Amino acid sequence: MLSGTLRGPAGVLTYGAGTDGTEVSEISEGVMDDAEAYMIEYIIRDLGNVTEFEHVPMAHAVLREFDSAIDRGAQKDRVALLIAKIADRVTLDELGVYVHRAAKSVALRAVK
Repeated sequence: MLSGTLRGPAGVLTYGAGTDGTEVSEISEGVMDDAEAYMIEYIIRDLGNVTEFEHVPMAHAVLREFDSAIDRGAQKDRVALLIAKIADRVTLDELGVYVHRAAKSVALRAVK
């Protein structure tokens, strides 16, 4: 639902009170792209410290392709295309780390 792939009679379903009871009348044509892009965005937003050099591990996590015969270049390209779908919410800093515009800041505290 959070990926924007489900549609009801009034349009795209968004998360909120009462959403679970809403009728789904259509699934977007790009459901796989939307869902995979959402998972990439989730990884970048919630894990943080994801670099541009980690496309293959993200491909393993999101695309669930562990076969060593699969072209790694194709996997990296697929992740790059998915990141391009969320480029309005994700940037790349000067160190090559992806930064989500709405990322939660975490206060660090000393451990006793």
